[in-house]
Amino acid sequence: MWRFIIYAGMWVVIVLPWLVGAISKRVVHEIFAALGFGIAFALLILMWLGYLPPRQTSFFVALDLIGRFVAILIPVLFIASVVALKRKGKPEHGWEHTTTLVDTGIYGIIRHPVYLAGAVWSIVLILWTQSLLPLVFGLAAAVFWWMASKEEDRFNLEKFGDEYRSYMARVPMWNIFRGLFNLRKR
Repeated sequence: MWRFIIYAGMWVVIVLPWLVGAISKRVVHEIFAALGFGIAFALLILMWLGYLPPRQTSFFVALDLIGRFVAILIPVLFIASVVALKRKGKPEHGWEHTTTLVDTGIYGIIRHPVYLAGAVWSIVLILWTQSLLPLVFGLAAAVFWWMASKEEDRFNLEKFGDEYRSYMARVPMWNIFRGLFNLRKR
């Protein structure tokens, strides 16, 4: 029981302030991102507490291994994003409030690597646990990450104007393969 209280407390400390702040500022993409993160984080907590044990048959073990392989993308996408935004985005505060459009590095391949990392995390949790609850909530979290990406496009169009519109035309939202192919053509 004490583990549940600790993990629930972590959820309240991490997700709730983010969500409340985003709602009070009416920043729609942040609301969706906080919801996606909150759901995925809750699934992770339930998995760690043993409420969502992994499957043990060979087919399910294969899905688990695929999930572990794909999980390698998550820190790569996230760390590359944060580094690029801090170095090239000239943030006002934090790492995500940039004043300059970043369109190189990971942002030259896909527009929303942080949100893609969140969606991949949600799918990986589905592959690891392989039951109905994570399937429903993991897909919901992935949809929230996708909605955050779409809303951030609108936000950035207002912020950066035609420069962002041109960026959207040449860099895909999440399709890494198309982004790498486009990068090779440039």
